[in-house]
Amino acid sequence: MGDHLILRELDYGKIHNLSLPCVIGRGNGVDLSMGDPAISHQHALIEAIDGRMWIHDLKSANGVFLNDQRIEGKAVLKPGDTIQLGQTRFRVCEA
Repeated sequence: MGDHLILRELDYGKIHNLSLPCVIGRGNGVDLSMGDPAISHQHALIEAIDGRMWIHDLKSANGVFLNDQRIEGKAVLKPGDTIQLGQTRFRVCEA
């Protein structure tokens, strides 16, 4: 994984090809805008640092879940992981 990441929505199968860094939320000015009302305006940041992918919770109201565990601060992402933001679930795919 480099400066790109592919997320697939588990419920709808929609594919998101992200350039990193990427802020996910439902507010203005985010890189990936989601319609889920349980997602904060600026919910999470995904970025590449030293060859690894990281997801950061941007102090969201409902948290960021990685493989069904709520993260505190940030966590490393790898292909096959599941991410949940609000009611929306994603699978991390190879870019």
